[in-house]
This record gives sequence, C-alpha cells and structure tokens, in this order.
Amino acid sequence: MDKKLNNKYINNLSLLSIINKDRDIKQGSYAIYPGPRCPLALVTNVFSNIKGALTLIVGTAECTYYNKNISLMFKDGYEENTTWSYSIEPKELIFGCRDGVIQALCEMSKTDAEVIFLVSACVPEMVGEDFEGIAGYVNTMIKSRIINIPAAHFKSYSSVPTKIASLTALYDLMEKPNTYNNILKKGTINLLGEDANLLKKSELMLILQNHGISINCSVPSNLTIDILRIAPLATLSIVTDLAALPLAKKMFASFGTPYVLFPHLLDPKEIRNTYYEIAGYLNISIGEEIENLYEKSQKQVELCTAIVKGKSFISGYLSLDPFIFSSFFSSLQMRPLYIEAEYYFNEDKSWKDKILAFGYNPYIGRTFNFNTTSEVLNSTTAEYYFGYNIAEKPKDNSIQFIKYETALSELGFEQPLSLLKHLTF
Repeated sequence: MDKKLNNKYINNLSLLSIINKDRDIKQGSYAIYPGPRCPLALVTNVFSNIKGALTLIVGTAECTYYNKNISLMFKDGYEENTTWSYSIEPKELIFGCRDGVIQALCEMSKTDAEVIFLVSACVPEMVGEDFEGIAGYVNTMIKSRIINIPAAHFKSYSSVPTKIASLTALYDLMEKPNTYNNILKKGTINLLGEDANLLKKSELMLILQNHGISINCSVPSNLTIDILRIAPLATLSIVTDLAALPLAKKMFASFGTPYVLFPHLLDPKEIRNTYYEIAGYLNISIGEEIENLYEKSQKQVELCTAIVKGKSFISGYLSLDPFIFSSFFSSLQMRPLYIEAEYYFNEDKSWKDKILAFGYNPYIGRTFNFNTTSEVLNSTTAEYYFGYNIAEKPKDNSIQFIKYETALSELGFEQPLSLLKHLTF
C-alpha cells in the first residue's frame, strides 16, 4: 500500500478485503457534497423512452424541476415527453398528497397511456405516504395500469437499487409466449441493460448479425408496450448491466427465457468464455472468429503488461463496473491504490476475489465524494487515474489522467483493446 495514503479522509475508508455487501463501502468525509446521484435520473433513463407509458414523479418542486430537465436530456427515439411532475404543496407534507396524486393519475389516464409509473421521491416517502396503496386503488378506477417505484434516496447509499427496481418492474408488462398466436422468435436476442441501446454497433452485435441473429428488443431503450410484451419470445437475453440481472432471472423463472451475463468485461478469457456460452444458446458456430480476436487481444495484453507492470493506479468514477475494471488492471500486474464504487453487487465478489488473489487490497470509497478523491490524488504517488475528471489534477503531481468515453458503446474483445490504447498511447 502506498505509504502516503494516510490522512483523515482515507482512514475512514474500508479496505477491499472487508467489502461483502454494498453498505460496507464508506465515505471518506462525513459530509458529502453534492452526494451520490439522485435516483430520479436513472428512473427517467429507464422509463422515458417507452412509448405508451408515462411517468409521474411525486416530490418537491426541486425534485420535479430537476427530473423534468433530465427527461429532456434523455429523450432518444420518441418525440413526445413522457415525464409528468407532481410538486407537493406545503400543506400536503402534513395532511398527505393522496387525493392530489389520485386526481393527477386520473387526469393522465385521459391520454390513453397503457402504463403509468408512479415514482415517489424522498420527501413524500419520508412523511409516510402510501404510494403502493394509491397505485392499487387507482388501478381499480382507470384503464391505465399503475406501477409504483419507490425512489427515496435516503433509503440506500446510491441510486442503483432504484435503477434495479425500475428495470425489474418492466417484467410486469411481459406476457407468456403461449398467450400469442406466435412461436418463439428463433435467432433473436434481448439486450438487457440501462445503455443497451448503445451496443447495436458493438463487436458483439456485428458478430451475431453476421450469423443471422437479430435483436428482439433492447431494454429499456426505444421500446413500446407491445415490444415489451413479446420480450420472452427471444431465444436468449444478454444482460449487459448487472442491474438488469434480476429482470433476466424473473424472465427465466416465469417464461423460460435463458440469459447470459455479459457486462462490459475486459479480461479476454472471460470475454471468450461468454462468447462461447452465447453461441451455445443460439446454436451458431463462431469459434474461428472468437479465437482470432482472443489471440489478438491477448497479444496486446502481453505488450501492455510489459509497459505498465509494477505501476499503480486509482480507479475513479467510470461507466464500467469498477471491480471488473480493477480486476483486469490488477491482472496486468498494476497495483490498485483506491477504487471508487457507486454500488457493490453480489456478482462483484468474483472480481473482488481476483484482485485480492493478485495480492492487492486497495481502499474502497463512494463515488462523487469529491473531498476524498482530491485527497487521494494529492496524497498518492500513483502513475494513473482512470475516470472522468470530477477532481482537479494536482499541479505538483505527475499522475496521468485517462478518460474512456466510448466504454458504453463497446462490448467484446474491442473493449480491452480500446482501453489499452488509452493506456499506452
């Protein structure tokens, strides 16, 4: 461990070896500004591009204004804005907002929306409003289906649990294949993940398309309710985001739709194994292509290892899972000193164990804890900082800042190859 990593912020953190669940991750400073990102941003990202569905955000004026701006930023395939706002009045903090929300939902149903997602923010959740009860009551009154998504930030340490809940809620809109005069859509896949829509030109999809495989649906982007209904008809679901794994598991349990977990991996061996798993389900022969790409990526890994071996790094806020990321660079014999994580999934244990097996035990901190990030950058002798520049680079520090902004549009062997170019050029 870097001897200079020793100050009031860093001493509050936990080492990787004791992280077994999300709540084990600590903040370096007691007061966090501005804090982890609001769950409403991820809720909006999941729901705003589902045609035939509306979202009602119930919260303070600040929450609803913020979310409206976010919804305009996230618009993708549909012209109409699907996010509505209910700004609670001061008196509703005392007497409740039930009547007003019921009236708002009834008004929204006049648009003929098939589904309305009722999203409750921090303040109305804090005062104890029963939104699940409201949803159940209104479901007996109108044709639109009401699905409640609790999004109170104070109930968790990050926005990810609400993202998981939002993605999993889409299961309720799916139907069993035998309810259709339709057969399973052979040779099709579902892409499941918050940014799955960005992967349509990725290495993965180009390989699959060359073998006659097409996308049945990409959840949650550019969807309609009808497309969501037939999601179980696909031959296979490919999970590109750990937050979408509970949805895939429910689809398998209820509809028999198999799934393969393929997040943004970096280890060529893990990528190769996943490709073969996908090929098995789809009954396609891609061995020659995969072996050629594997050999190319392995050679690049060996070349880069010779360059960076023994150097240390800090993993800041990334689009990639920080444990997958740090495990890969640990395999290059680089030494992780500090890893920022927004959330710790149960599935992260395998990558955590790999880092520890390499003999490294870095500090783990929450993302968006700017004071701690700044202190780490000023206290360390690390050669590399990976992440977006949320912290100012120390003037007297030679640390190399590396961004990786194409991460979310890449999947397959192209991912480590692209990242290693950032590292060595």
